[in-house]
Amino acid sequence: MPLARPQREWRRSHQDRYHGSIEQFGAETFLASVLIPIGDVLIEGASDAFASLTDAYAALETGLRHRGHCCTEKCEEWHEVTAKGQPA
Repeated sequence: MPLARPQREWRRSHQDRYHGSIEQFGAETFLASVLIPIGDVLIEGASDAFASLTDAYAALETGLRHRGHCCTEKCEEWHEVTAKGQPA
């Protein structure tokens, strides 16, 4: 059975090379994940499902504060990406 593909995806990267990713599966299923840099590769760290995009954003932003990260002008804002990972 093929894996489900997200309907939409949003990303945010930070100057410390950590990334946030939110994938939408259905009307009320949003998977929020932290992507951790290991060398030149990003691996998936913690992830959790949420019923709204707002809750998924909030959870990832809270995670930033817990790890002591303070955003700078080098951090990207959240943006929707296409299937090829480019800004929509």
